[in-house]
Amino acid sequence: MDHTTAILAKHHRSPAFAETMVATHAGRFNHEFWQFWQDHIHPILPESPCLLDLGTGPGLALQAWAERYPQARLLGVDVMTYMLDKARQILTAVPQVELLHTDLHTPHLPLESNTVDAAQAVVVLHEMVQPIRLLQAAYHHLKPGGRLLIVDWVRAPIRLYFEPETVDQILNPDTAPQVLNDAFTHFFEHNRYSVDDLLWLLELVGFEILAFQSYTQHRFVRIAAAKPR
Repeated sequence: MDHTTAILAKHHRSPAFAETMVATHAGRFNHEFWQFWQDHIHPILPESPCLLDLGTGPGLALQAWAERYPQARLLGVDVMTYMLDKARQILTAVPQVELLHTDLHTPHLPLESNTVDAAQAVVVLHEMVQPIRLLQAAYHHLKPGGRLLIVDWVRAPIRLYFEPETVDQILNPDTAPQVLNDAFTHFFEHNRYSVDDLLWLLELVGFEILAFQSYTQHRFVRIAAAKPR
């Protein structure tokens, strides 16, 4: 766990990243996200589903689920204590939420096999050294026919990754070396997998691919997968 928290602390820069995740939540969970969810995840959910958010961060996805599925059992998992602290603040009025502290590189969840209706990992896999144990845990805990939703950065040309203001910054001779290093380090981290890599990893673990959708100039992908019945 210490190795994972060190990696994420470097990636996040500081505990204030929890506030950044709150501020940018609407961009990740926008209309297109919920339409994809409605098309590929919602149809198989019972009236009182069990939903698992892997890498929940500040927990706003759990809050959104609670509004849509008030009878649901909701579980959010994260390894960073400052993320879980923020989630507890946000979710004080959502009693059906369970927040779990575990390392998704080696997840140990207090769940039986075949008990989760749907799980998701939203902008999580690119932060991991390896995602296999997370995917295997999701497969283990999902019911037959259960759904997994993956949303993440995917490999794209550097000309598409860098915003115009970043290009101006890296060309500026007064830009500090650390700022340059940080820009390129994040490029490497966010370009870890291609779409095909993620599809292959999901199939390797046993999932069936239902649909995938690239967006934002092919820098991101949404993938819906199912555990076979």
